[in-house]
Amino acid sequence: MEPSRGPGRAGFTIVELIISIGLFGIILSGALGFMVVQNRAFLQGSQRLVVVQSLRYVVQQLEIDLQTAGSNVPSGQPSMVYAGSDVIAFTGDHTSNLRNDVAAVYVDVDAPNGWVQAPLGPTSLPVAGVSWPDTTYSTPAGTNSPAELITIYFEPDTSTVRVDDFVLMRRVNSKEPEVVARRLLRRDAMPFFRYFRHRASPTRPPCWTVFPTERYRCITPRRSTDRSPIPAAAPDPTVSGLCG
Repeated sequence: MEPSRGPGRAGFTIVELIISIGLFGIILSGALGFMVVQNRAFLQGSQRLVVVQSLRYVVQQLEIDLQTAGSNVPSGQPSMVYAGSDVIAFTGDHTSNLRNDVAAVYVDVDAPNGWVQAPLGPTSLPVAGVSWPDTTYSTPAGTNSPAELITIYFEPDTSTVRVDDFVLMRRVNSKEPEVVARRLLRRDAMPFFRYFRHRASPTRPPCWTVFPTERYRCITPRRSTDRSPIPAAAPDPTVSGLCG
């Protein structure tokens, strides 16, 4: 004898259950796929935002440092020491540890003396493969120059799994370098630093011409006590001017 089914107790057949589960799986897989795409897009957007913020910070720091080049530099001391495609070194009275020093750009009373004046001996420039200075620079009062050596350079970033990203470093004199920004990518084969020369002639309007950094160096194989003019390099026909 089979039990009778009362009204309202009709069930699902096996076919109906299979169809329902299949439809639910299709809807669920579509929803999960959509969530995966949205999550990937969110991560990529976050990474782009971090890159943009890093680049903005790099530009801001470079502007702050480069604007101090040549400040309160005594006579005979070069403001620009080295200019390369991955490194730039210059001198300036960036920081002083004297509370009432009006010549320095910034004041840090806790800064050691070795960080707020010119180096007293040859200091190796990172990436450049040269040392500076080969002499001492003094103020008219006979004290050591207050313009310290600031070196900003790029080097491969070994803290990531990528092999094409770089880290921007900043060093004062021979102080331990500090990280400015990480995960920076080089655009194609372009150098990180490019330099421009302002040119004008009676027949042409003023313009800016790109300096090929592989041919122009602020440090030459001569002593810094030699103040004779550096011979001008021959014009490079491959260099394009940015004239209007």
